[in-house]
Amino acid sequence: MLEVFKTKSKKLLKIKFLFLLFLIISCSPSADYDSNTLEIKKVNQKYLEFYNSGNYEGVASLHTEDAVVMPPNVPARIGKDQIMSAIKEEVDMGFTDLKFIENDIKIFGNLAYDEGSYSLNVKSEKGEVIDNDSGKYLVVWEKQNDGRWLMKKDIWNSDLPTKN
Repeated sequence: MLEVFKTKSKKLLKIKFLFLLFLIISCSPSADYDSNTLEIKKVNQKYLEFYNSGNYEGVASLHTEDAVVMPPNVPARIGKDQIMSAIKEEVDMGFTDLKFIENDIKIFGNLAYDEGSYSLNVKSEKGEVIDNDSGKYLVVWEKQNDGRWLMKKDIWNSDLPTKN
């Protein structure tokens, strides 16, 4: 009888151990997924802060060295120097008040995509809103060896009709 009890106890202990192991394995990716999604959202907030304050160097720093940015109606910009130049042009034209709505962020190992929408204003030198835009974007993110998420590919386009 004691032998049967010991055998059942060992089996029960093994089952508890396997269940605990299953919980640890199944919960870890979700926690990792949530923390990575949060990190991407934090970088998006940094982007908004930099962009809206005219810090085009800060915006460029949120991209990989070989990043490709694909704004509408102009050729793609490759690398941080070209990205910095493109953002400077936008800021100099009065683009500001940029806002993002992240609709869908998915993580795939060290890559992720972020699909969402944006809105912004264009202001005159006097600070008056003279135009605005809204549209959608798609960003491919790459997790760096130091754990930071940086933009690898970035494309957006307006929902508004082109002006004649």
